[in-house]
Amino acid sequence: MVIEVCGDPSVIPAGIQCLRAGGRYVLGGVVNPDANERIDANQILRKLVTLRRAHNDHTRNLPEALDFLVGNRKRFPFHDLVDGKYRLNEVGRAMQDAAERRVLRAAIVP
Repeated sequence: MVIEVCGDPSVIPAGIQCLRAGGRYVLGGVVNPDANERIDANQILRKLVTLRRAHNDHTRNLPEALDFLVGNRKRFPFHDLVDGKYRLNEVGRAMQDAAERRVLRAAIVP
């Protein structure tokens, strides 16, 4: 299984190449308009790849995800995924930095 959460569509072809026959590819971060990327559809067919999305899910998923993060924060280095921390009054700068790819994942901290 490959799970894309970075938001950069250019990683999609590499992820498909990493899958073995019958693999699953979950798109979770590519939520921007015009997130276009060329892929070899033959690889999807030949490898019997299942494409799934993880976006706009039920509202109960957020508390479940947060519970997972809290319960596994010592097991997995989630903090390493955030490369930009911003105060609440810097939300505009955080969004601008993310849009201009100065950071991949921005976090708003109290």
